[in-house]
Amino acid sequence: MINKYTGRPLVAILLCTVFWQTSAAQSIVPDTTYYASALKNNQQLYNSGIGYQSRLVNGRQYFYYERLYTGDAYYMGYEWRPADIDYDGVIYNNVQMLYDVYKDIVVVQLPNKEDNYSLSSAKLSRFTLLGHTFIRIDADTANVDFKPGFYDLLYAGKTLALAKTIKTLQNTGSQITDKSFVEEKSYFLKYKGIYYEVGSEGAALKVFKNKKKELQQYIKSNGVKFRRDPEQAIVKIAAYYDHLTDQI
Repeated sequence: MINKYTGRPLVAILLCTVFWQTSAAQSIVPDTTYYASALKNNQQLYNSGIGYQSRLVNGRQYFYYERLYTGDAYYMGYEWRPADIDYDGVIYNNVQMLYDVYKDIVVVQLPNKEDNYSLSSAKLSRFTLLGHTFIRIDADTANVDFKPGFYDLLYAGKTLALAKTIKTLQNTGSQITDKSFVEEKSYFLKYKGIYYEVGSEGAALKVFKNKKKELQQYIKSNGVKFRRDPEQAIVKIAAYYDHLTDQI
């Protein structure tokens, strides 16, 4: 869904269509299925109509990596996938994109499937890809050790649980081209405005030390295993902590 427009003639036509539908709805009982379908078609027409005039086409042209390297630099592999993007205050749906984890940038593909552009990270507040919502977190003087970038928002309550995927290019042999992309993932909790890196169950309990005993009992009773599945563990711990503190 797009919540802003650039003033193009096509937009005026679409707005007239939406206005007619709104007026008609006041005099008859609306068919919600019909209106939802019509609105979706209008959104798709708008997205395809703006093409190169889209605000997304204002970054640098993107070039791929050398094919000699082992592995890839992207989130969940090198494959263009549809994503929803909140860019410069405008929401774009079903944009073909890549998340370059190595450079921590988002790349979009234009409808011609030939031109690719990297987006300005400062203007990209969030994007949803493969069922994961990534948010942009900037530098914070209260969190000097926390690096700015895109973080996978695993859980959002009074506390936040986040994951950060990092890929580095490492030498794997004696030749200059003997390099491989290596992936690492870190987990974080945001508690009372501070981000804490959490690499173990003990580290999570240290953050929530005022409910340590209750959380230990919950972890034991529910078979939560941080080493086996840190992503699910940190989500369950954060959610249960919020549940405990909601009861106070």
